[in-house]
Amino acid sequence: MNSDIAGYTNVILRGPNATPIELSIEPITKTPDGSIIIKPIDDGSQDITYINAELRRLKYVRDPTQLNVDLQQAVDEIIGSDLQFIVFRKDRIRVTSDFRYVVIDAGKIRIIEKAIGADKIDLTDTEITEEYEF
Repeated sequence: MNSDIAGYTNVILRGPNATPIELSIEPITKTPDGSIIIKPIDDGSQDITYINAELRRLKYVRDPTQLNVDLQQAVDEIIGSDLQFIVFRKDRIRVTSDFRYVVIDAGKIRIIEKAIGADKIDLTDTEITEEYEF
């Protein structure tokens, strides 16, 4: 998402009783007298610049690690601390409210017990083997 272009490359014009207009422009530079000159680029060559500028506005594009933080926070809020869940495993049953986010796949968020070590998870497998960290 890095670019060697310095300056503003997109503008949105808004006014009363008018539909907003978005334009790709040549990078804005100030003139010696302090005025600003806007030169539109109409040939569509700057579409990728516009897309990149819009992507950079997204929180998780700017800081991808924040996605994991926010997903874990969502898991903590959904699970809560006052509700216990019964987790059935092949060899035992556990009652807990201590879960963590693991991965998003096939349109769902997978959570597991925090007691299962992160290094023990094979995300390509649908079954998670249970090994505990002490």
